[in-house]
Amino acid sequence: MTTPDVLRSRLAALGLTQAAFARLAGVRPRQGGRWLAGDARTPRWAILLLDLLQLPGAVDRAASAAPGAAPAIAPAPVPPTTLGQALYEQDLLRQPCYHDGSLRKRWHELGPTEKWSWERPLRD
Repeated sequence: MTTPDVLRSRLAALGLTQAAFARLAGVRPRQGGRWLAGDARTPRWAILLLDLLQLPGAVDRAASAAPGAAPAIAPAPVPPTTLGQALYEQDLLRQPCYHDGSLRKRWHELGPTEKWSWERPLRD
């Protein structure tokens, strides 16, 4: 069985759509489509995620923790101090992981150069 076939069969067994899996995996739906079409190599973590989602109740728990879902206990909001910080934090909510699946840094973990890249003035 090829990797796209494995993905399709596991998604079907879980009753997940391509878009729902992409949301749970923290990737764009287009990327999930590329994996299913065989146009891009499926990372090992995506297959492992599907294996874990087969555990009883895992899909429901993952859906509540997926990017964009309301957390079970909402942290106290800390107002951003700069426009760059606000934009970065909004982007971080939209895409919390890099393409390799590793988590992106939080604002306070960024170095000065990384923060400057979000705060720099835009040129015409």
